Amino acid sequence: MSFSGDNFYCDNARYERSKIGKLRNEREEVQAKTYKNWINSILIQGRTGIDNIYTDLANGEKLIILLRLLTGENVGTINKSSSLLHKIANVSQGLRFIKSKLILSFKQNVYLESIGPDDIVNGNKTLTLGLIWTLILRFQLSKHLDFEQYDLKSIKESLLLWCRNRVKHLEFVEIVDFQQSWQNGWAFIALVHSFRPESLDIDGLRRRENRELLAIAFDTAYQQLLIPKILDIDDVINEPDENSILTYVSFFYNLHSRTKNSETNVKRIQYLLTHISDVDNMQDSYINLCRALLEWITSKSTLFETDVPVNQAQDAMLEFNNYFFNERCEKLKCRNDCETLYFEIISMQKETGIKTFKPSNGLKVKDLEKSWLNLEVIETKRLSKLKNLINQQRKICQQAELFDTKSQKFENYIVSKLELLNNDIHDREARFSTRS
Repeated sequence: MSFSGDNFYCDNARYERSKIGKLRNEREEVQAKTYKNWINSILIQGRTGIDNIYTDLANGEKLIILLRLLTGENVGTINKSSSLLHKIANVSQGLRFIKSKLILSFKQNVYLESIGPDDIVNGNKTLTLGLIWTLILRFQLSKHLDFEQYDLKSIKESLLLWCRNRVKHLEFVEIVDFQQSWQNGWAFIALVHSFRPESLDIDGLRRRENRELLAIAFDTAYQQLLIPKILDIDDVINEPDENSILTYVSFFYNLHSRTKNSETNVKRIQYLLTHISDVDNMQDSYINLCRALLEWITSKSTLFETDVPVNQAQDAMLEFNNYFFNERCEKLKCRNDCETLYFEIISMQKETGIKTFKPSNGLKVKDLEKSWLNLEVIETKRLSKLKNLINQQRKICQQAELFDTKSQKFENYIVSKLELLNNDIHDREARFSTRS
């Protein structure tokens, strides 16, 4: 039996390439799931979502809606046609917006330049994931950082330092990276516990398995902190993906920055101690903002529940689309500002020992949420009703056209018969005259 050293090294190289390719595919699958969940956590504000990150972004419509919701800006008009040219036009519009509006590092600009609209339309996995990762970097990971001065390495170091400081109350939890440190679930538990200590019994959790700890951490974060479940438990247990873990952890950091920014916490307390009246002004601002928003919701709900004549359905649909992508987005931002203001008031009052702010019935955060959800139900019914009216109008037009066609045919038939009858009468009169 002969043994060739060259063959051995070739086979070994092929094996290594195959192994690397398999690992890359597995990582892309994990990232695709995480990025899809992140996108849906944004798109839910526009009452839409995606099932597949590669196919559902291919026509550019969801990409433009995502950018609108992330920036609050008008990205452009969406081409609804399913033609390839319109898909490329939509994606090109989104890419131009990203390149012109986002403040990106040199490395990211170079990477974006390598992405063409046809890459997204054709569902190129690597470049599609790269595009979404760029958006996550800009709008999620560096949301409360000076993005011009932070590259990915700095962001990771900053978040890692913040996580260590946040979970130091549990000495047995050690965080050294954004992969294996999170695999057993305890890092997530410690992070959630730092925000809601009353929600988790640490001693009772010590007997739980890793899978249970991850499930409890994700469920509690969602229920208590409204942090979306973008991670898959099996993926975290088997092979944690750094980008996915970073994305999820950034939700906690952003929550922290909105309510208890560590850099301004001391100044805020000092300010409150010397300017207590300003807290009252914040309460008044919350009440006025909440009341105005509730009045707007009531007026829109009443408007959308009124009947629309069939002949005005098209105009009503245009008005509804304009409302949904412009006025509604502004009010959604007002709602988020209102909730943020409320939690800032509560946080400040707890820190300074001031009596907790309790809005009157009808002006609580849960009342605002309930009214908004009711508006969404009414909006859905309105949209469905308008679509039915447009279809009804289309059928009426088709029936009218059919009636006109048949009427014209019948008229032509009568005219031809009359002509024949007149000709026959003339012939008879002529024959009668001849005989006479």
